[in-house]
Amino acid sequence: MNFKKIGTSALATFIAMGANASTEPMEKFFVDYANYEEYIYSDSKKTEVGDQVELEIALKYNFSKDTFAKFRFETSPEDNRFDNKTSKFETRIGHTYKAFTFQVDGELQTDESDNGGTSMGLDLDSESTFISYKINNNFNLTFYPFNFDGEVGEEFNTWDVTRIYFIDGQPSDFSSGTQPTDVKIAEKTIPGFVLTYSKDLFKAYAGIGKATYEHPVNSSYDVVNNAVATRWERREDTGYKFGLSYNNDESLRLSLDYVTHTEAKETGSLLETAASAQALVKLPKNILIEAEIAYSKAGEEAWNTSRSGNWFSTTTPFQPVYADNSSNIQDWVGKSDMAYALKVGMVLENQTPYFFVRHQGEHFIFIERESAHRLRTADDSLSHGGLLRYGIGSKIRAGNFSIQPEFEILKAKNPVFTSSSDLRADRINSSFVKNDYLLYLEVNYDFDGHELFSF
Repeated sequence: MNFKKIGTSALATFIAMGANASTEPMEKFFVDYANYEEYIYSDSKKTEVGDQVELEIALKYNFSKDTFAKFRFETSPEDNRFDNKTSKFETRIGHTYKAFTFQVDGELQTDESDNGGTSMGLDLDSESTFISYKINNNFNLTFYPFNFDGEVGEEFNTWDVTRIYFIDGQPSDFSSGTQPTDVKIAEKTIPGFVLTYSKDLFKAYAGIGKATYEHPVNSSYDVVNNAVATRWERREDTGYKFGLSYNNDESLRLSLDYVTHTEAKETGSLLETAASAQALVKLPKNILIEAEIAYSKAGEEAWNTSRSGNWFSTTTPFQPVYADNSSNIQDWVGKSDMAYALKVGMVLENQTPYFFVRHQGEHFIFIERESAHRLRTADDSLSHGGLLRYGIGSKIRAGNFSIQPEFEILKAKNPVFTSSSDLRADRINSSFVKNDYLLYLEVNYDFDGHELFSF
C-alpha cells in the first residue's frame, strides 16, 4: 500500500488546467480527495483490520481561479498500529500569476521528537513545493527546492530513489554502534530542475538535481568495517530523471520513467536506480488491460536505519547495512532485478471486475511489504527467492466514490511468511511458510469523479 504522490506529469496537468478551478467551488471548503487502504485479512497475520490503515484526506479552498489552499492529513504505517504516524498534517498554498505557478507545502508536527512540542514549517522532502515557469505552449521549466520527485512505478512504487542519508555531527569514531552525543543520521531528497515538453497527446520530461552530504575524507573509512574518520568534507550527489508518456484518455496510455543518482553507495541509499514502463489499453467489448514492467538496482551499502530515522537499527552487534543474523550483508544489496504486473478486466456500467498476475524477482526492491528487503526468511539470509502473486478484484463505482476489494494469493520459493500458529519472541525460532493469501480493500473519493478508462 502506498499512495502515489503528485509527480511531474500530474504537475503539468495542474498547470495546464488551472487546478480545475472552473469546475470547483469558489470561496468555500470542499473535500478534494480521500483515500483509504488496508490489509483486511491474511493467512499469516489473520485479521489485520486497524493494524496497517493508510488514510489520506485533503480539504481544499479556492480563493480565486488562480489561488488555492489545501489541508491534508495522512497516516503512514510501517509494521503495526503502534508505528502509525497519525499526526502528519500538511498545508499547501498555490498561486498562478501569468506564466508562473508557485506552490508551497508546509507540515505541522504535533509530536515533534526533538523538543516534544508542536512545530510548523516547510516539508523538507516534499515534491509539492515548486516554482514553475511556462516558457511557451509546449515547454515548462520547474524548480523543486527540496525534492524533484525521484520516484517511479505504480504497482511497484519505489518511493524516493534519490533519498540520501549521512552522519550529521562529524564524529571521529562510531564503530561501536553507540550513537555519539549530538550525532544523528540526517536524511534528505535531491532537489533540482525538471524541463517538460508536451504536444497534443505526447509528453516528455528530463530533470537534474544535486544534494550536499557529509563524508569522511580518509580512504580507510568504511561504514561497516572501519567507521573511523580523521576529518569530514562536503560532497555532492547528482540525480537524473527522464520520462515519456502518451495519453489518449479513451483508449491508450503509455509511460516510461527512469531515475538514478551517482553516490548511492556513500549516501546509504536503498536504491541507486529504478525504472518503470506502463501501459493501459482499452480493447473492443470494453476489455481493459494494464501492464507494468519495473526495474530496480539496490544501493551497494543500503543503510538499515531505525524507525525514528536518527540512527542505525542494529547496534549490537553494529551492522549499519542490511544484514542477516550472522552479520552477512543481505543478498539483494547492490543487486538488480525486475518485476512484472498484468491486469485484465471488463468495464461494466458500475464496476470493472478483473484478474491480475504479478511477479517479482528475488532481488527486486520497492516500498511495499512484499519487497525483497522486507519479506525475508527466519534468519534474514534470503528473500522470497522470487514471488508470484495472482488473484481477482473489482473496482466498484458509486458517484464520486470507488470501492476496490482484492483477493490475492502469494507463492514464494523460500519460506518467508510467518506461521500464525507458531510465533516466538526470537524470530529465528518461529515457523515460516512459502504460501500466503490476503484480502485487501481500497476506498477512494475524488471531487472530479472516477473515469471508466482506469482500474
